[in-house]
Amino acid sequence: MGTKTILLPLTKHTTLTAQILTIASKRGSRDVSFRIARAADASVPDQLAVDAVRTKSPWLIPERSDYVVDFTKTKDLSKTMEGCDGVVLASGHDDPLLVENELNVLESAHASGVQDILKVSCAEGLVGANSSVGFGQQHWMVEQRLLELGFAGNVRILRPSTLMDVFLRGKLFEMICGRSLSVSVKRGCVAFVHPTDVVDVINKLLAQSTPGGSTTTHALTGPEALSFQQVAQQLSQGIHDQVTYSYFPLWAVQPSMWIRGERPEAIASEITLARARESGFEASVTSDIQELLGRPPRTFQEFVKEHHESWPLQAFK
Repeated sequence: MGTKTILLPLTKHTTLTAQILTIASKRGSRDVSFRIARAADASVPDQLAVDAVRTKSPWLIPERSDYVVDFTKTKDLSKTMEGCDGVVLASGHDDPLLVENELNVLESAHASGVQDILKVSCAEGLVGANSSVGFGQQHWMVEQRLLELGFAGNVRILRPSTLMDVFLRGKLFEMICGRSLSVSVKRGCVAFVHPTDVVDVINKLLAQSTPGGSTTTHALTGPEALSFQQVAQQLSQGIHDQVTYSYFPLWAVQPSMWIRGERPEAIASEITLARARESGFEASVTSDIQELLGRPPRTFQEFVKEHHESWPLQAFK
């Protein structure tokens, strides 16, 4: 079988796109090439990462330019699908258009005769029709439509727990740079998963072909579930500076986020996610990564060691 062409959407909120390409480039395999469908508002760092891979490994992204598309218009998407064997769906949990965009991609892929779909969802314990977490319901809706459409090839649904790189951006990043970790979870644990492990699974599954097609779901987790106290301890050891854990009362989340100008949906998501974690909805540890990759998943200690210089001591307002 020749090289498969996979459509890889790139929007303001897609996750893992740059890492999928970067790691595929390092592997050097010629089983898969990518076509980039880019939204006009895609992040500049991601666009630069795509361009860097295109320059370094032109066989991986053979087309000289991206397809700039409006993901709300199926006509744009259908044209982009021509000649593609598969599609990756990997919208971020904070994407306000998660359902609309991914359903549009699915419908266009099905109408265009695309065979394979790989859908990156959210943690096994968070996804569901009755999930208390909004993005858990949204991913569930996309998963169900994916199964209803009955694609002829390989359908892969990945349900990764929270990625470890959540500590490299946003409020968590700022807190760690200030040597504190103040969260609204006391005893709940999370089986944080290394983003490279998730990307390794994605690239491996994209290169596989099962005669007649198959549908599989994989729950991807790290090797252990950590409390946020343990996270603070391992960060302290890794960066050789004390990171202090403290509990931020759940009742104080809403007013503090409101003062910062956060959207009501973001505030509600923060509160429900904290409650879900406290209840252990992200605490399950699976063997899926071991079974898929033939090696154990990377630990949080390894992640901190890789990024120990990423949290310089500084204060944020």
